[in-house]
Amino acid sequence: SDWSSDVCSSDLFFMKLKEIKPNGIGTVECVIVTIEEKTNRNNGTFLNIGVSDGESQVIAKKWNEKVETFMFKPG
Repeated sequence: SDWSSDVCSSDLFFMKLKEIKPNGIGTVECVIVTIEEKTNRNNGTFLNIGVSDGESQVIAKKWNEKVETFMFKPG
């Protein structure tokens, strides 16, 4: 089942981006600031997604994705 249907939002603890260690995993409530489509050296597409938690901003990568098929938009 979808994990989100098993967890009430009041049970979630949202971290700040700066609290996540490199290559770590966490739940962060954030806003997408920018989305840029790029091509890798194998001609595959990926997205550089700028996200902000209100204090920090980072670039996340979404591999094998195109802007037009990505379900989220900046804002």
